Amino acid sequence: MSLGSAFQTLCGALFEDSMTLVCSAVVPESLTKKYRNRMISPRDPYSIYQLDSINSSYLLVFHFEDMPDCRTIQLTDMHNLNCTSHTGEEKNLYFGYSHRMCYNYTLDLTTELKHHCGARGYEENMQSGYYYTNHDPNPDIRSDVSGGSLLGSPTLVICLIVSLLLIALLHWKTSRL
Repeated sequence: MSLGSAFQTLCGALFEDSMTLVCSAVVPESLTKKYRNRMISPRDPYSIYQLDSINSSYLLVFHFEDMPDCRTIQLTDMHNLNCTSHTGEEKNLYFGYSHRMCYNYTLDLTTELKHHCGARGYEENMQSGYYYTNHDPNPDIRSDVSGGSLLGSPTLVICLIVSLLLIALLHWKTSRL
């Protein structure tokens, strides 16, 4: 089972309903030292969302500083989420190369991040989805690029020229022997 499908299976409820913003902040250095989570660094932005239908389920979105602009979100698949801003504007956010983890038990890091950003009076977390984003502003460019687009790339042209020069050099050396 791939990590992506494991996240979708374990955190399936996060794909079924919308989530509302709880709070946002930046990760304090004390928590990165305490938990030694290699996916986050001090001062990384994070936002916490609570699942509307299950108050003990949370999604923590790391590394994307514009997430606080989303009042509510809805995961549509592993890479896309719909964002509704505080003004009611809707937009799709695409995170093509993100890393996701799901925890179906109480996580102290979630609790401490909630307290750090000022969330008080919320239900204890029984499920935490951690979404480490890598925002791609162009969702039309996907990781499953075909060979046709690679043929026109400047890198391939340079490699071809270098290869031809090496062949010519080897041919010249063998003809001198």
